[in-house]
Amino acid sequence: MIKLRRILPLIGILIFIYVIYHVGINKIIATLPGINWWYVLASIALSFIVVLLQAQKWNSILYHQGIELPFSTILHIHLISLFYGNITPGKIGSFSKIFHLQEHTKRDIGGCISSVTLERFLDLLMVATFALIGSIIALNYFTGIFVEFLILFLILLTVLLLSLNEKTREWFVWKVYKFLIPKKFKDRTLSSFNAFKETLLAPKQIIMPVILTIMVWAGIYTQTYLIAQALHMNISFLPFIFVSSIATVVTLIPITVGGIGTSEAAITVLFTRVFQTTPEIALSMAIITRIIGLIVTIIGGILSMRDEKYF
Repeated sequence: MIKLRRILPLIGILIFIYVIYHVGINKIIATLPGINWWYVLASIALSFIVVLLQAQKWNSILYHQGIELPFSTILHIHLISLFYGNITPGKIGSFSKIFHLQEHTKRDIGGCISSVTLERFLDLLMVATFALIGSIIALNYFTGIFVEFLILFLILLTVLLLSLNEKTREWFVWKVYKFLIPKKFKDRTLSSFNAFKETLLAPKQIIMPVILTIMVWAGIYTQTYLIAQALHMNISFLPFIFVSSIATVVTLIPITVGGIGTSEAAITVLFTRVFQTTPEIALSMAIITRIIGLIVTIIGGILSMRDEKYF
């Protein structure tokens, strides 16, 4: 039987090829001469600022957990996690930073898991919030999309509110420990569950991580918006952000590696229907944005090949 991890890259590539074929490669190439490359350069520069903000967001969470590491170390680990996130379905590889954090701090893995889980959860909640607003804009073109994103948003918000209450989160953690962990593993995982519970943040401690999360995603979508401007797309900034976030949620569905294929397809469909953009312009924007993202991914890949021990 062919392993799933070998099939997923093929699925993404096939979707990517189909979208290009359907739109027309000649039409896509025809959009290149009119590009304003200054906007593209600005988008590339902003991508590095976004990476610094992402690292600082994680650093803020770690600080409130009593973990202090040099920012250069945090940035190093984060770049490697970005690399693995972009070569795995649903960006699950970004959790690789858990093992690096444990190596540098020598702490129980449960405490290391909590910081990365919170970081990723805030990302998902922020994107879901943006996508919920975007679904209102796209409601006339995609029936039922608002209800789907409303349910996702409410689930995430409920989880966040429950985790901020000390008694509720303690009850939840112990329920998970009691019913989901096999009996033979309970003794060896008890300390990890305790560490996880004890390192969860109080409400006032997540204020700065939330602010940084907003800044990160505003930066990410501004990067794409700059590419849209380079291609002379006439779309207002806020609607652009909210509709783009719908495509982000689609890429998190773990059916292709790094969202390749699904991202390009989602952006092409969304922008042609909601904003009446031509398919070749929308797809060109998606492709250029992916290429810019590969710059940071390659840096993380180089670092991972140099000192990676886990994957």
